[in-house]
Amino acid sequence: MSPNKKPEQIEIKSRGFKRNPDVVLTVLNRANGICEKCEQNSPFIRKKDQTPYLEVHHKKQLAHGGEDSVENAIAVCP
Repeated sequence: MSPNKKPEQIEIKSRGFKRNPDVVLTVLNRANGICEKCEQNSPFIRKKDQTPYLEVHHKKQLAHGGEDSVENAIAVCP
């Protein structure tokens, strides 16, 4: 039996969260370019504005009932 060269298409539905950009900005400002987990300088600099690149993640995931709040967010290395 030969493999199907044109796989069947499927539809995938997903849900996401519309995050508050003020939370992200506040957490990045609080971190001031330092990863809040490993306490090292950001490993990358954004080309567009020369600011340190960190990612903002939630301590308790939104999908698990966590709040989109400054208290529940942390800036970490990518």
